[in-house]
Amino acid sequence: MGDGNYAAVSGWPSMTMTHQGPYLGVAPTGRTLTLRMMDFYRCADGKTAKNWVLLDYMHVMDQRGLDLIAHSNAMSGN
Repeated sequence: MGDGNYAAVSGWPSMTMTHQGPYLGVAPTGRTLTLRMMDFYRCADGKTAKNWVLLDYMHVMDQRGLDLIAHSNAMSGN
């Protein structure tokens, strides 16, 4: 989708992968994971001038068996 000099692309999911190695402190699970993301672009003179990418790591970690909110609460004593 786009409006003027701005455009966005999303994927729900945009990638599917197998968790085969350690990643962000979590040991491999062998599970199939999906990654949801959105890309935002600002264009100038017919070219990409800026690109912002949002990755849903809360969902990725949840698929690997780690609830980041519960983990954060446990770490802060809440």
